[in-house]
Amino acid sequence: MLALLSQWEKLDEMDAVGVLVDSGLRTGELYRLQPRDCDFKHRMVSVWENKGDLPRSIPMTKRAYDILSRRAITHKKRLFPYHDQWLRHPWDRAKESMGLADDDQFVPHALRHTFASRLVQRNVNLKTVQQLMGHKTIEITMRYAHLAPANLQQAIALLEPAVDDRALAGEID
Repeated sequence: MLALLSQWEKLDEMDAVGVLVDSGLRTGELYRLQPRDCDFKHRMVSVWENKGDLPRSIPMTKRAYDILSRRAITHKKRLFPYHDQWLRHPWDRAKESMGLADDDQFVPHALRHTFASRLVQRNVNLKTVQQLMGHKTIEITMRYAHLAPANLQQAIALLEPAVDDRALAGEID
């Protein structure tokens, strides 16, 4: 997606996709984002109004920091001053180019799910994912739990004594 947007010189759209996939923001939250919502010193972006009515602050990745700090220089009110369907046309064009035109699930909101999925796949605990996503309940976040089956193996592995522990106990030579 980013490569196509770059090729087409859709720089604002590239910025939006980069921030969305690295922050888990909803598109509406992105469009309401103002420079005052970004703490560049501490690399945090705050969302005050959202679907769950749960204000939250999200640490910025380097990419999100670079994009938002650059946009804060030129955009004094909203960092992405567009209407809700602004991203839709280039998204659909890229989607078609990628051979995904018939995939009804591949929409800009999917970047939010990608954000959560990436966190879970990297073993971030679900309570932390819940806070970053701004979910009211852990049950909503649990939709992503199946993405980390290795966590089950890792948890059980913690119960296995280390080779050195067994050697000290005289169980092995």
